[in-house]
Amino acid sequence: MFSLVKDLPVMFGIITATWFTIAMIVLMHLLKRTDISKQNKIIWVIIGLIPIVGIGAYSIANFKKNKFILIAFLLAIIITISSIWYYAIYLQSPAKTDRTSEAGIGISADSLMNEFLTNEAVANKKYNNKLLEVTGIIAKSENNPNTILFLKTNFQDGIVSANLKEKKSLPIGTTVTVKGIFTGFILGEIQITEAVVLNTNITASNTPTNANTNTDNTVSKKDTTTLPSGAKIFKSTTGSIRFFSKTPAEDIEATNKQLISSINALTGEIKFAALIKGFQFDNQLMQKHFNEPDYLNSDSFPKSEFKGKMKNITATDFTKNGTYPITVDGQLSIHGVTKKIEVEGQLIINNGILNLKGIFKIHVQDYGIDGSDVADLLDITVNCTYK
Repeated sequence: MFSLVKDLPVMFGIITATWFTIAMIVLMHLLKRTDISKQNKIIWVIIGLIPIVGIGAYSIANFKKNKFILIAFLLAIIITISSIWYYAIYLQSPAKTDRTSEAGIGISADSLMNEFLTNEAVANKKYNNKLLEVTGIIAKSENNPNTILFLKTNFQDGIVSANLKEKKSLPIGTTVTVKGIFTGFILGEIQITEAVVLNTNITASNTPTNANTNTDNTVSKKDTTTLPSGAKIFKSTTGSIRFFSKTPAEDIEATNKQLISSINALTGEIKFAALIKGFQFDNQLMQKHFNEPDYLNSDSFPKSEFKGKMKNITATDFTKNGTYPITVDGQLSIHGVTKKIEVEGQLIINNGILNLKGIFKIHVQDYGIDGSDVADLLDITVNCTYK
């Protein structure tokens, strides 16, 4: 729908210009004729007011007198059909281009992180939409459902995440090179998406595995239900956020699987952060228009954030397994605009692992985004697993 609405003016412009030209050719030919009466000319003008049919009738009826008019009429038909096919059909359903065959910018995870910590604005401009080949050591990996690899750096709380195009099992400590599209830098994390693994170098590591080096999201069977007085901060680095909108032309849907989130079990504070370019569409043109200046404008407003607090924090016992309904009041920031919203959902606690599911709606026009011709109301679904 994004691309269809954007391309319709071009399509109609071509069709209108084509038929206006052929109409002028026919009208000039008719007015110059001396072999028919003024009354017959008026009749032909009236017939010509019938779109396409009138011009076609005149072209066929006077084929022997002027073959050029019929040829121009047929050419206009071809241009019209071709324009409709190209703009309304062909351009609206392209699959994503596989960029993995392109050469990427080779760089280490440490060097890449250093550039962003030194000057984030300059680094963002340098790597915007670029294909990167990042080499680093796997600190952890998680499946969501495809694999996301996290490459450690020598900077505290600095990490590179690569959202792979498929599920892949690699041991912690593996030196790996991943190729993917840079989507942005958020909360100390550089994210790349549509990534593939180019090569690996598995070496033995004596580094003990800690809580941040789990290879999947499997719930631990150990008894971790006893938590220290609710003071724990749970974190999620592979949550997902999906938006959906049903429009007369087509359904609009995209998912971002690199949502970063945290829950403070003592205060009930909940935070979410996501990069706009991390939202993935099946339709490449739809994704392109989604990020352009006249919609989300992700180059100028690369991030979306939510900060809120659970209203019923006392009703949630983080030390006990169970399903707890929650309501969160907070501030949602999109497109440089911050609005107060309320989100309802449920928090599932299972042996110290938290799963949060929430659903809410937003009107994009509330955030300075013109959705009148595309999609104003979006259904947002958030799903995060915390450890």
